[in-house]
Amino acid sequence: MKTPLILVILGFYSVTLSGCLSSEVSTPPASLTNLSLTSYTENEVIQTWEIGSLIRIHSDVVLEEVFFHDVDTMTLDAAHLQIFLESKQWYGQGVHLQIINSSNISVESDYFTYDDTTKLATFSDRVLLIDETMHIEATSLEYNSLSNTMLLTDSGGIAS
Repeated sequence: MKTPLILVILGFYSVTLSGCLSSEVSTPPASLTNLSLTSYTENEVIQTWEIGSLIRIHSDVVLEEVFFHDVDTMTLDAAHLQIFLESKQWYGQGVHLQIINSSNISVESDYFTYDDTTKLATFSDRVLLIDETMHIEATSLEYNSLSNTMLLTDSGGIAS
């Protein structure tokens, strides 16, 4: 059974890449630098992570210079990303998210939070929403992935 790549990064307890390499780590490292991880299914790349540095603080993880790509859903680029494992919440700075679907929506913001229990992502402070037909600036953007709805606050109109 293949361990999901996110568990490799966040848990540090087992490493299973390409379904053929396994190792158990008894004491997880406190930090790692310059990580490049790829997850495959039947010789097809499904996820890629590039991480400048990773620091484990208790049960939380701090990632710097993060690039994540999932071929089916999204691409995430962030200067700083903190993941609170117990509460299933994410906090980011300098975030660029591209949702891969029929419209290929791209969101850039200074700050980002995500709650995995409610599936609510909030982008705030200088938000730029871009798709094939528009460029909109706003103060904040809430995206609910359960209902696939977006709420823009204090929209500044079309960006130049």
